[in-house]
Amino acid sequence: MRRPSRARPGRDGRVMAGAIGIEPGEPLPLGLSETRDGFNLAVFSRNATRLTLLLFEGARGAAAAEIPLDPVRHRTGDLRHARLVGLPRGTAYALRADGPFAPQAGHRFDPRRVLLDPYPAAVETEAD
Repeated sequence: MRRPSRARPGRDGRVMAGAIGIEPGEPLPLGLSETRDGFNLAVFSRNATRLTLLLFEGARGAAAAEIPLDPVRHRTGDLRHARLVGLPRGTAYALRADGPFAPQAGHRFDPRRVLLDPYPAAVETEAD
């Protein structure tokens, strides 16, 4: 049995408090869904070559952790998925997707862009 991956520090070097395990997860349902020991995340992307999950300690600021999803373990067909064990309820998250930049073919991947989950139950922001 393989040990789950662990969250890597964010761009600012911080790591979220506590260890968050990442396992392959399930391809359905799409979006973030609660499991008995964490959350399952599933997103459709036929053309992404890499997907990274960003975890935040609040709705603003730099990511506290960046978790690259393995292109083999965390993929079923065109669906990327991961089970996040120990992720605290209410943790803010986003995604980064890398892939071809070919506007003529409809592809505009930019790994610098932070993306919202396309299947959220809710989107929360902090007021200025």
